[in-house]
Amino acid sequence: MARLVDESKAPGGAADLAEAQRRIAARGGDAVLTTRHVAALLGKAVATVRDWRTTRTGPRYIRRGSVSYLWADVQAWMNGGAVTPGGAQ
Repeated sequence: MARLVDESKAPGGAADLAEAQRRIAARGGDAVLTTRHVAALLGKAVATVRDWRTTRTGPRYIRRGSVSYLWADVQAWMNGGAVTPGGAQ
């Protein structure tokens, strides 16, 4: 799996990044991640991921007591912003 951010620069901390990567390695797209995990993977502040959730601009999430994200949903959200060079869509 390619690293999304440099571990030393992960706002959520190296421990959150390592745990997220461990979950993804074990479960793939079915990995369940916390807001802190998503923030660490994307190199964003936890508050940014929360803002995305409240403004409905971030990845799909599950709320059952606490908020969780499936890695497949985070990937789909990231790929949704992809731009094809040359203007083809």
